[in-house]
Amino acid sequence: MFTSELFEFKQTDFVKESQQLNLHYKQGQYTFCETLTFEHDSLQIDETQPEISNAIKYLHLAAGVSYFKLQPFSQIKMAQTTLNTAQAHFFKKLYINGLAEFAYRNQIDIREACEFPSSDVTQTPLVKATESQEQHALVLIGGGKDSLVSIEALKKSGKKVTLFAVNPAEPILNCVKQSGLPFVSVKRTLDPQLFKLNEAGGLNGHVPITAIISFTALIVAQALGCDAIITSNEASANEATVVKNGVEINHQYSKSYEFEKDFTAFVQKFVHPNLAYFSLLRPFTEMRIVQEFAQFSHYDAVFTSCNKAFKIYHQKSQTRWCLACPKCHFVHLMFAVSGMDEARLKSIFNGNPLNQIEHLQAYRELVGLTENKPWECVGEKLESATAIYMLSQQKITQDYAVIKQLSQAVIQAYGADVLQSASTDLLKARSLHYIPEQYRGCFADV
Repeated sequence: MFTSELFEFKQTDFVKESQQLNLHYKQGQYTFCETLTFEHDSLQIDETQPEISNAIKYLHLAAGVSYFKLQPFSQIKMAQTTLNTAQAHFFKKLYINGLAEFAYRNQIDIREACEFPSSDVTQTPLVKATESQEQHALVLIGGGKDSLVSIEALKKSGKKVTLFAVNPAEPILNCVKQSGLPFVSVKRTLDPQLFKLNEAGGLNGHVPITAIISFTALIVAQALGCDAIITSNEASANEATVVKNGVEINHQYSKSYEFEKDFTAFVQKFVHPNLAYFSLLRPFTEMRIVQEFAQFSHYDAVFTSCNKAFKIYHQKSQTRWCLACPKCHFVHLMFAVSGMDEARLKSIFNGNPLNQIEHLQAYRELVGLTENKPWECVGEKLESATAIYMLSQQKITQDYAVIKQLSQAVIQAYGADVLQSASTDLLKARSLHYIPEQYRGCFADV
């Protein structure tokens, strides 16, 4: 078992010639170096610019979570960075909530351990906030339906957009090509020792990857002169995966509105006051997002939401949809209930998991008939339950094996009236979002 009493954030260094950022850490006797290479000829990172220097410093802290979790009871020490109380609180909250699933599944309590040292340091003044700035959005693209809906809405609204991804897999690159938009990528390489120590017994589990990507985007957005970083995190990212002893544990914490709000406040107070960070799809459920996606078809042959196509360390899937994981089950379910014609559904998924009864337990988790939802980026339990109910009311889908087996249990759990109302309510825009005025109007009801 890996043991350590001290976790140190060592130095960062930037190699201008290769545009490579090196992040150094030390955990016990082991030293780690994570690298990020900014892969775009026209993108020049000026690490001496105070705002970019700050972004690098904070990315160093966010990315350290991958190594800290090897032994998350180590005392945190910082060699170069000094945080004030508010900054330390932000990172403590990010580590506690971002590692909540990791802690729950490893049956440990890390809440007392994620203590970032702080002092009453004087903050370097930021650049002055300006009232007008060119609208140029850096949009995170993940290769799935959500970011594609954001991209098409922004294009239709005439917004200037540059796409961004970290370690883009083939589905992302294919979606970028279909979009016709400029693209910047960063190659992130974790220290290979991390995987070896995991295999030797070091603690492992989910980290708040969206937070790490967002801090990386912060560097790129400033280098490009962007006024906004746009994600495509939907309303359902706010729902806890499980609630244990009154504590919410959310697989999607760093995609949640709570993180978005905290990150926005942090960036505008400590990095750049003119840079917005928000999700364009926060007002929408997954069910509504699929309705939006159904209005265009030029990504049908290239997009995927199956996580097996995006593995970092283990073998990537050779197919776009495995149709055996909770993510595939959920996304297919949303498409199945969207009213999309059978031929298009078949061309996208090349199969129908709703007709495979061996997946029944996975669907029970999706609809909320078990203690927790799947540990995946899936929608609200009510969304899945409503979709099952709606499909049970349609002649063409009511005899699918999973629908036939599950529909009565769903009706019993929620009530037919609730599910019927939800079938329309879930398509309406919600008011909880952080979309600034200049980016509203991309959708008619936002």
